[in-house]
Amino acid sequence: MNAIGVIAVIARQTTMRLLRSRMLLLLLLGALFGAGAFLLASRRLAMQERGDVAFGMITFAVYMQFVLPFCALFFGVQGLQGDLEDRTSVYLFVRPLPRWAILLGKWLAASLVAAGCVAFGIGALWLGLTLPGREWRGAVVPPAAMIGGFVKAAGLGALAYAALGMLFGAWFQRPLIAGIVFLVGWEGAVANLAQQAQARAFTVNEPLRRMLWVEHAPRDDYAEMVRGPLGITPDPEALLPWLAVMRFAAIALALAVWIYSRREYDARTGE
Repeated sequence: MNAIGVIAVIARQTTMRLLRSRMLLLLLLGALFGAGAFLLASRRLAMQERGDVAFGMITFAVYMQFVLPFCALFFGVQGLQGDLEDRTSVYLFVRPLPRWAILLGKWLAASLVAAGCVAFGIGALWLGLTLPGREWRGAVVPPAAMIGGFVKAAGLGALAYAALGMLFGAWFQRPLIAGIVFLVGWEGAVANLAQQAQARAFTVNEPLRRMLWVEHAPRDDYAEMVRGPLGITPDPEALLPWLAVMRFAAIALALAVWIYSRREYDARTGE
């Protein structure tokens, strides 16, 4: 089997494994619960905010800042280490399959499942907010056109965060702990630094903000959220958002492949 075939088979098998994961079910149920909760509160929210501002605020705060990074990181780690936990890795490693192709297949599967989960949640939220019976301020309902920008950002972000999950899964004994430290510590702090800080280029959060700034031209409270706690307007002269995200993903994947191809792994239990 050639490398492309290996990637396709591993991606399919890993996708099926992740779709059977209990965490996926919990995330989907959580998305429905969250959409229902916002639906109940949306009457009051509609009196205070325009529909585009409310939809942007909720989606950015809940899905872009929380669900996307943690979901993609988890599925990246689980996709890489799932066969270590159920002890089927021994059958995978004894076959003459290039490990880089195995890792790329797992990465594609984790990215797809994570992006699909986030897109499902965003769609459920939009449906909940657009049901009849609400009078949004200024008569502006949550526009369906905003969904495309969020889904595009979620897809790109899933590629990068899943690559980070692959790197931590290949590198650390406790990859989820390392991933949470990175997301909360590094991403949470560095992405909000001043524009002159070069370290901002080594985050996923910052280019995704710039992408949404261009896609949605946010206003009011949504614009304040995208600017961050320091109120920094995204720099239009910075590297193109999609290119910055793919550069991050490529670096993380290259390091993950290098480690995964050289290390011997023992079967282990899940975290």
